[in-house]
Amino acid sequence: MSETVKATIKRGYLVKMSVGFDLRIDADELPMIVTIWKSGDIGKFRQGIIKGSYIAGVIEDRERIVVEHDFNPNTGERYERVRLLADVFKGANFTDKKLLEGGNQ
Repeated sequence: MSETVKATIKRGYLVKMSVGFDLRIDADELPMIVTIWKSGDIGKFRQGIIKGSYIAGVIEDRERIVVEHDFNPNTGERYERVRLLADVFKGANFTDKKLLEGGNQ
């Protein structure tokens, strides 16, 4: 008799921008999106730097699976797979705080 287990899936988010592009984010970046959306400030994320005043909305990314909980019937093992976005700024040196605090003020 085989056990039927339904996988649990969590997805990332898409930040819809008023300037015509989408930014993919992970759930841990969502609080920062809300903060800059309210304030209009600039924020750095794994996949880009955006100004909060250009955010049009945030929706679930229906194409990207971030966390998947599943069961391997052959071994009886339950597992979790996490796929976070790559950090396109890895290794970049952001010593000029003006970039992240509102540009050329």
